[in-house]
Amino acid sequence: PATINELATGDWIRRGDPLCLIGDSGTGKSHLLIALGTAAAAAQHLPLQRPLPQLPLRLPSRAYHP
Repeated sequence: PATINELATGDWIRRGDPLCLIGDSGTGKSHLLIALGTAAAAAQHLPLQRPLPQLPLRLPSRAYHP
């Protein structure tokens, strides 16, 4: 819960930190991403949710550093 509360603050977005959720099916990753994306949009951030293989092709250049 502490990690989820920390993510909910959106500080990681302001710092430009990436977020990647990895886990078994049915553990709530998509639900958490939707909630975080909704909170980010409410804070005037634009959420981006993509499958991992598409990320290097879709992220803004400032957010992707190989």
